Amino acid sequence: MNYKRRNFIGIFSFVIIILVMINFNFILEVINYKILGIDYIGFKGEELFLSELNETDLTKTELINYIDENFNKIGMKKLKNKDFGLYLRNIEEEDKFLEKFRLPIDEKFQEEFYKSLDLVPENEKFLVKFVIYDKDKTYTSKPFSIRLVDELYKNEGKMVIDVDEFSREGMVSYIELPKYLNLSKNSKISVNAKHEDLQVSGLKGEYDEESGKIKISNLVPIKPYSNIEIVTKNLEGVDVLINIRSILMNPESKLQEYLTKIYLTSLNRYPYEEEYLENLNNLSSHKVSIREFLTKIILSEEFDKINTSPKQIVDSIYYMVNKQSITGRLSTLIVDEFNNELLDENLKNDGKIKILDKLLQDDNSKNYMESILEIKIN
Repeated sequence: MNYKRRNFIGIFSFVIIILVMINFNFILEVINYKILGIDYIGFKGEELFLSELNETDLTKTELINYIDENFNKIGMKKLKNKDFGLYLRNIEEEDKFLEKFRLPIDEKFQEEFYKSLDLVPENEKFLVKFVIYDKDKTYTSKPFSIRLVDELYKNEGKMVIDVDEFSREGMVSYIELPKYLNLSKNSKISVNAKHEDLQVSGLKGEYDEESGKIKISNLVPIKPYSNIEIVTKNLEGVDVLINIRSILMNPESKLQEYLTKIYLTSLNRYPYEEEYLENLNNLSSHKVSIREFLTKIILSEEFDKINTSPKQIVDSIYYMVNKQSITGRLSTLIVDEFNNELLDENLKNDGKIKILDKLLQDDNSKNYMESILEIKIN
């Protein structure tokens, strides 16, 4: 009896698992749209479901960004080999909706969309329907009330766009831009950003004409940046303002990661952009040894203000050499050995250098510096 019961339970469980797998998308839909109240975006029946528009007056850029955001939520794979259309009807009249344009959804979509919006009269209210064409199927959105307004008038003579597509590795970030901005390699670019509400200096911007991207350099990996503003002019002399909410770069090498964490651990701050770049170049080119670099830090007033006790000094120097925390017993032994020197202001600096030299001679430290970070010790 127990054997039959176990078989029945096993078969029943298997059937439930299969049903769940088959209906997984349906279950997700129920959770997202029925329980959590998230608006559905995509195709269903003959309808195209899009997010609500927050305002009626839109610039070309804002309308393009709106459609782009919805496309990303639907998924670009689902939109492959499909066309996009826009239908208009004057809000004051009873005419039928008229198709203004139809475009393939491909790599040139944003650029062609921007050009095609010239067919929509500015400063007039319209009812708009957006359409997706898929071979013999057509998906149509509900009507939206919009008025296309002049980009420069709405933004006080500037073209303003928000961007969230950019590379996130190393010290250089490449920012994806719409081609209709019409920039050139000679465009002068300034980059403003904040870190912990303080203005950051030292970031540089450059337009790469071949890729159509703006390059921001001198970024410090692991250091969080916010409120990034990229300011330039296009070929027509119009001011262009590009906003990025935040950037956090991942290190692309062990040395990049090491440098940032050394400052965080020993000086309780992120490195400044120019000092980071200089130290990275000096260490990677072997122009400066790690001993010279670390000596400069541990003899600084800034280091002494952060590391006030013998134990803090020992623990910080150990982390600098090994990029890991010291064990309690080893920390105690080193503190006991150099305690008198570290407590004497006249001997403190000599004591710190002796500790640094002692730790740099360790085989594990040598291997870490030379083999992993690929820098010279002395």
